[in-house]
Amino acid sequence: MSGNVEVFYALDLDRTLLDTVALAETYREAVDIYDPVLAALLREKVDESVRIEQSFSMRDFVVDQEGEPIAQIIERTFLELASLKDGLLNPGAREILSYVAEDPNASAGILTYGSILGQATKIAAVGLGHIPHLITQQKHKGELISTWKQETGGYLLPQELGGLATRELVFVDDKALSFQGLPRDVVGYWIKGPYATGGDILPSNVLPVASLDEVYQSELDRRSVISINKA
Repeated sequence: MSGNVEVFYALDLDRTLLDTVALAETYREAVDIYDPVLAALLREKVDESVRIEQSFSMRDFVVDQEGEPIAQIIERTFLELASLKDGLLNPGAREILSYVAEDPNASAGILTYGSILGQATKIAAVGLGHIPHLITQQKHKGELISTWKQETGGYLLPQELGGLATRELVFVDDKALSFQGLPRDVVGYWIKGPYATGGDILPSNVLPVASLDEVYQSELDRRSVISINKA
């Protein structure tokens, strides 16, 4: 894919597009079919990662415990279970993705941190494999985004996100540290989770919100104003 768009939405996966807790429970169900003891241990690890807000790859955990062949068997069961469930995406996820898909001047991609195979499995499980995605090992995504900035203005996206040139970039994430190094002309939304503290520091161009649904509503309003001003 190549070309130009007016605005590109770089959307985080876990706790942003994805109801990570619900998906983790679905994966645990798949593990439970194979080995209930392993499933109980996995639940403990997931609960701990949620509590301390650290990334945790369920798939990598299974590989460490049982090996890759067993992880693949569990993964197939997991994908089957996930295909039967609704509600694995957070409120606002489908709306903002549909909104972008219907706008010829906009595009979107997933910018997520974590295990490559683990994150790819999650993306496939919720039916978002058709959306361009970049799985990075850089926690400070703002610094990564800054490398896409062009001297002539705008941003040139990496090939994993479509290789598009965009005049404007919107970045949505649930971790405050993800915005470190974010260029000031990027529109940022921080989905403030239950474990956020008063000490979280955000760039001035990042707006704290309660949910992705609030991001969707905000973008409808913001881009409507931009359209009116252009008219």
